[in-house]
Amino acid sequence: MRSIHCECGAERRSWAFQPDHRVMASVAHVDQQEPTYPGTTSAMHLSTSLYDRFSLDDGSLDHSFIVGWIARYPNSTALTSFLDEAVWQRGSSDVWGRIEMLQRLASELAIPSADSTSSADDRRWVSALTLGYTHWTELNRGLQFGLGTSLTLDVIPSDWPLPTAAAHR
Repeated sequence: MRSIHCECGAERRSWAFQPDHRVMASVAHVDQQEPTYPGTTSAMHLSTSLYDRFSLDDGSLDHSFIVGWIARYPNSTALTSFLDEAVWQRGSSDVWGRIEMLQRLASELAIPSADSTSSADDRRWVSALTLGYTHWTELNRGLQFGLGTSLTLDVIPSDWPLPTAAAHR
């Protein structure tokens, strides 16, 4: 088993405007070498998020919006991410969806480089769009069982080729 020594510092602040509306911001600095990112000695993580709950005539709507940022030091590219998520709760049913947009490096996703001129720090936007449904059944003592389904569409830049099936044999 590999052990990782980590020197860390973090701060998180949360503000509630009303019981159903709040904002949170956080910052963290981690002194850590990561084998995935050769030469990395530390990383800075920043995030800001908004959380809302709206009461509707026939249920409720929970909403989250998060912006994140990470920079690995000393020489790595900073990456940004966005998440927007909502859950409509009505009786024993939830309909939910999320949109994720992330800057990623081809090396992080094991995508072979499209052309030899692109740098190792060439970041691109990737996305995932998800829609789902969950039906909840009350068991006992507050315990619930949920059964549902979801469909996700992943989107990557067209100039990042997907690995072929032959490459995985």
